[in-house]
Amino acid sequence: MKQPFKNRIILIGDAAHTIHPLAGQGFNLSIEDCFDLYDTLYKAKSIGKDLGKVSVLKEYCNSRNNRKNFITLATTSIFYLFQSQNN
Repeated sequence: MKQPFKNRIILIGDAAHTIHPLAGQGFNLSIEDCFDLYDTLYKAKSIGKDLGKVSVLKEYCNSRNNRKNFITLATTSIFYLFQSQNN
C-alpha cells in the first residue's frame, strides 16, 4: 500500500503493510507501529499541530518506511531461500 492514510485516518499493522508470515514479524511490526505513531502524535500535540492532518500522518509513515521495507525484504528473502532449498 503506497499511502496507508488519508485526512484524519491512518492504518497500522497488517492493514497498512503485509509481509510474508514465514518469519512471524507482522505482530512485531504492528507493535512498533503503535509506539512510533504515539511518538509522532505526542510530538505534534506538544507543538500544537492538528493530530489528524495529512502532514502529521505522512511524517509517521515516513518514519516507518525503512523498518517496514527491511522486514519485508528479510521475510521475503527467507521465504525464497527456503523455497529454493526445497526444490
